[in-house]
Amino acid sequence: MKELINTLSKIKKINHKAAIIMALTTIDIASRLEYPSFGKVKNKVRYKRWLDNFFIPLFEDKNSTIHIISSADIYNLRCNILHEGKNFETKMKAKNEKNIYNFMLVKNTNSHRNKNIGTTVMNGKVIQNNIIQVNIDVFINEIISSLEKWIEKRENNNQDHILPFVIKDGVKNSEIF
Repeated sequence: MKELINTLSKIKKINHKAAIIMALTTIDIASRLEYPSFGKVKNKVRYKRWLDNFFIPLFEDKNSTIHIISSADIYNLRCNILHEGKNFETKMKAKNEKNIYNFMLVKNTNSHRNKNIGTTVMNGKVIQNNIIQVNIDVFINEIISSLEKWIEKRENNNQDHILPFVIKDGVKNSEIF
């Protein structure tokens, strides 16, 4: 896992799209290692549980009952990007609120987890614009930090955090059969 995190740190400097895909899938791997008994069928539950235990507590205001971004939002981001290649500007409900927000990944900005609520007039119709902006660089750094804390916890508990697959070097066809 440390190798993936190091690679993720390098990739985010040159390709944001590849970095967000890698960050979101690395959470998949970490959640599988943390909760192996959930099985593949419970991937969504496992993923969200990992976020609730290792990501959300690090970056949300502990004194607030409102979480700007929930584990369900991040899981939806993962699904939209990985399975549909969509930029995640789809509607979602922020925790404990009735408003529906568009979740927007942005770069080259100081805003992160900012709520922008307002209206726009388009073709004579008033449209409600509820947007949560997430700075992709900061978000990826937060994911990296939460993964590092998770690895530290596993190491302190003598638990494995090694990837469960191996890539062999120079295997010949005759060695396979």
